[in-house]
Formats: sequence, structure tokens, C-alpha cells
Amino acid sequence: DISVSFNQVNVRQIANEGWKLAAGKVNYVSGNTYVTVPNASSYGNTTTLKIASGGCFVKGSQVLLSNGSTISIEALTVGANVVAYNESTGEFEDSELQLVHAYKHKNDIYDITLSSGDTLTLTGSHPVLTTHGWKAANADEVAAREHPDIAIEQLSVGDAAITTSGESEIISIARRNDLDDETVYNIDVEPIDTYIVNSVVVHNANEAGKD
Repeated sequence: DISVSFNQVNVRQIANEGWKLAAGKVNYVSGNTYVTVPNASSYGNTTTLKIASGGCFVKGSQVLLSNGSTISIEALTVGANVVAYNESTGEFEDSELQLVHAYKHKNDIYDITLSSGDTLTLTGSHPVLTTHGWKAANADEVAAREHPDIAIEQLSVGDAAITTSGESEIISIARRNDLDDETVYNIDVEPIDTYIVNSVVVHNANEAGKD
């Protein structure tokens, strides 16, 4: 066995060559390659790195914790308590972080700007909660496939996103052309399947690690 960290060795190489991680193992889920590391503290606080696309956020996106502070999504650790939005009650409640997912993603990344001044930089398939349900910047078949348990419609300028301060209108959606092969992040939380990024309510990862 060898001990590596994600910034030292290409994870695709780990999977293809069958290397074993000292604190984890290589898994294959639905034809996709995952490297799962139970001891997050030994591996840059990231428990799972998946070699495929998925709905997530760029490094530095701020996740709201239950104590009122925020933390960059890539710095989260399993067991952290985050603020979630309960769609049934319309209340903000607590959820516990189960996994942090990191993806290598190409091209399909967008900047979303709200009238509140909040912004999101996320993959096109990631669901954002609006006053008319879940929507995504690129709500094609990929978004539906990544999260088949919810209806995802196309996000448009003029839609109102749900934020910690109430409703906020989407004033611009711009596709990024300067981000290629970007590492992006998502989390899985329980019991409520939502969390807050840059003040906006978004959906968490599904069981397969995508949105």
C-alpha cells in the first residue's frame, strides 16, 4: 500500500493502476470511479473524489454552518452541522454532513448573480431552489439523470431564488469559458437534503454522489 494525497497523485491514475490508498479504497459506482477516504483529516478534508461530471460548486463557495459562520465548501469535514431549508415547513433547520464530493468538471460552469448581490459559481446541472421549484442553469437531460427524484426546470433571468434573507431575483446567468477541468465540490447531508451556498438554498448530492 502507498499513502497519497489528492494534490500529489492524479486520482484517475490511482484508479486505473489499481493503487490502494492507505486510508481508503477504490470503489466503482454505476460505472464511475470513486476514491473513498474514510479519514478525511488525512486527505485534505475531502472524503470522496469522483472522476466524472456532477452538479457542484467551485472552490471557495461559502457554506452556511449551524453556528452562523460560513466555511469554504472544500474545507468541510464529515460531521459538520450545516443549515438546511425544509421545503415542507419553510423553515431553516440543521443537517449533518455525511460526505464531501470532489469532481473534475469540464466546461459547463456558470456565474449566477442575484439582485441581493449574492453570486453562485456552479455547474449547469446543480439545482437551485426558486419560488417555482428546483431549477438549474443548464437543465438538460444531465440534470434529470443526476437527480431523478426531483423535477428540475430551466433557470432564467427573472426567476426568484430562495435565500436566507427571503426571495432574490436572478439578474444574470453567464456561462464561464475560462474554467476547464476545474475541481468542483458537492456535499451529502442528512436528514434534510438541502444546504446554503452564498446565502442561496441548493440541493445536496444524491446517493450516487451527484446532484
